[in-house]
Amino acid sequence: MAWEKPDWLDACCIQNYLQQSAEIESLEVTGITVEPAVEEGENFCSDIYRVVVELSWVERGHKVAGKRCYVLKVAPHDKIREKQVMETGIFQREMSIVTNVLPRINEMMPKLNIPRFNPLFHHVQCEKPLLLMMEDLKANGYETANRQMGLDLDHSLMVMKNIAIFHACSVALDEQDPNAVTKYRRGKFRDDETVEVRKYYKENIINLAGTMKNWHEIDPRIPEKILKLSESAHKKGCDGYRYQPGGFNVLNHGDLWINNIMFRYDEYHKPVDVMFVDFQLCHQASPAADILHFFATSLSDDVELNYREKLVLEYHVWLTSTMANLECKTKTPSYNELRDILEKHAFIETIISFNSLPNFIKDRSQKMNLANLFSPKDGQFFNPAHQGTRYKQIMTRRLPMYDSMGLLDS
Repeated sequence: MAWEKPDWLDACCIQNYLQQSAEIESLEVTGITVEPAVEEGENFCSDIYRVVVELSWVERGHKVAGKRCYVLKVAPHDKIREKQVMETGIFQREMSIVTNVLPRINEMMPKLNIPRFNPLFHHVQCEKPLLLMMEDLKANGYETANRQMGLDLDHSLMVMKNIAIFHACSVALDEQDPNAVTKYRRGKFRDDETVEVRKYYKENIINLAGTMKNWHEIDPRIPEKILKLSESAHKKGCDGYRYQPGGFNVLNHGDLWINNIMFRYDEYHKPVDVMFVDFQLCHQASPAADILHFFATSLSDDVELNYREKLVLEYHVWLTSTMANLECKTKTPSYNELRDILEKHAFIETIISFNSLPNFIKDRSQKMNLANLFSPKDGQFFNPAHQGTRYKQIMTRRLPMYDSMGLLDS
C-alpha cells in the first residue's frame, strides 16, 4: 500500500506546534518534507513521521533561515488499531509520562552528572490527532542496532547501566511524590485486558506450539506443554508484571528492546551514549520486567550465553550507587536479592520470548500489522514470524532451559 501524508500535516500545523512550545519567537515555517520514520508493519501502536522543517526567524534584528528535523508520533486512526490503542490507554500514558514524569527525572541528571535518557519533546497534543512532537535523534547522530543479531557486550552494558539509573531515579521520584509514579501500575500483561488482546495471546501460543511440533531439535513433549500453557499463560504473565506490595518496585520502561534504544557512536563506532524512546508501556513493578524483557529480546548469542551475570552485576552496581547519590530511603536489594527477584519473575522472559520476540526479529519481508494480528483471515490465527529461521535458532536453545526451570508447566 502506497504511503500517504495525512491531510492535516502541513507547514501551518508544524508552525503552530513550534509556536506553542515557545521555542523561537517570530518563527515562520516556510516548508516541510514528510516521510515515514519506520517501515510499514514496524510500529503497531502509532504512526511515526520524520519531518524536515524549513523555517526562518528574527535574531538580533536580522532574519535567519535554517532547517530542523523532528519526529511526529501520532495515535493510529484506522478502526482496528485505534480501538486497541484507545482501549488500553497506552498513547495517553506516554503523553502523561512525557509531560509529568520524564521532566522531573531529568531534573535529577545534573546531580548525577549524566545526560538525559530521552529525546526532547517539543509538543504534546491531547486532542485528535493525539500526537507527540520530539527531536529527531537520527538527525543528531543516534541509530538503532541490528535487531536480528542482538547487542554485543559493550552495548548491553551501557543499556544496563542506564536503565538502572532510570530505575533509581524513579524510586527517588516516588519518595518525593508517590502520586507521580503510583498511577502507572498497568503492565504489559494486566488483569483488565480486552477480550481481543487476551485472545491474541492465547491464539499466538497455540500457533507457536503447532509450529514447534515440526522442530525436531527439541523434545516432542515441549510443544505439548506449551499448548497446555496457552490456557494459563496470560494469568502468569499478569502475575509477573504486577506491582509487588512490600517488594522492590521501580518505574519500568516497559518495552525495553533494540528498536526502542538508540546509540550514538565515536569515530571507532564504539557506543558513547544511549537514549530510550517509546514510553507507552511504562509501569511501576519489579525491575525484573525491564531486565528480563531486555534479555529475552535484545542480546546477541554471545552475550546471552556468556555474560548474563555480568549484566545483572552491572545493573546492580549502578542501581546501588545512584540510589545512594540520590539519598533514597528505600532499601536497595542486595545482589543476591536481585538474583532472587529475577528468578521469581523468570516467566516474564518466557512469555516475551513467545509473544514479542518472533515479531521483533522477523524477516523484513514478513510484513505484519496490528490489524492482521487481531483480525486474522478466515478466522484462523497465523503468525508468520514463528516460521523465522533466526527465531527457531534462538528458541531451540532456550526451550530446554525453560523446561528444566519448570517455566513451561501449566
